Amino acid sequence: MSTKSRVRASFLIVVPAVVGHILLPMSLLSRLWRTTDHDLPTWLAASFFAASYFAFMYVAGAWSWFGSLCRHVLPVLLILAVWRTYPGGRGKTIPTPLVSVESVAQSVLGTAFTAMTVLALRGRKARAPVLDLAFPLRGGTFQVGQGGASRAVNYHFSHPSQRYALDVLSLNRLGIRAQGIYPRQPQRYAIWGAEIVSPCDGVVMAAVDGFPDSHPRIAI
Repeated sequence: MSTKSRVRASFLIVVPAVVGHILLPMSLLSRLWRTTDHDLPTWLAASFFAASYFAFMYVAGAWSWFGSLCRHVLPVLLILAVWRTYPGGRGKTIPTPLVSVESVAQSVLGTAFTAMTVLALRGRKARAPVLDLAFPLRGGTFQVGQGGASRAVNYHFSHPSQRYALDVLSLNRLGIRAQGIYPRQPQRYAIWGAEIVSPCDGVVMAAVDGFPDSHPRIAI
């Protein structure tokens, strides 16, 4: 893959990730935080949409790119924003209820993200048949990036031959998977040097060595 192609492919991955994990949550928080004159239906719709989106991203988001701190801080900020803007709180009067097109749209989106959150949570529960295997890595903090019994948490699930596949990530002390977005040097990934162990009993029939280090398909 040429440098230009790698940059383009990385752009198509990085931009949606930044928008979905950082920019959109901050936009929802800012909009909710700065508006204190909502009527109750409008406030409920805005809070429901924000809470459902935050819940989905908390469960299914790729936080190994941005760190575990972001994952836990954003819900706290949402709780503060909801508490601060409650129309009937701390002596505020609740304006005359008015259902707007925006409120209806937020309610629909909130329902959709709630459904996706439920699917993501269900995907974390094992379904029969189950393969009982030990974890194959040692010497670090690890996270399953893609894995589970739902497409919401595992893109492999759409392919029957890959449903048991797991994308395992190693995280540094900040909960980040690598030094950079898609660094080309394998040494910049936290999983570099992790000890690999057998996940089950078996007999090694053959072992091959001497191949060069593999580089990420998309690297910048």
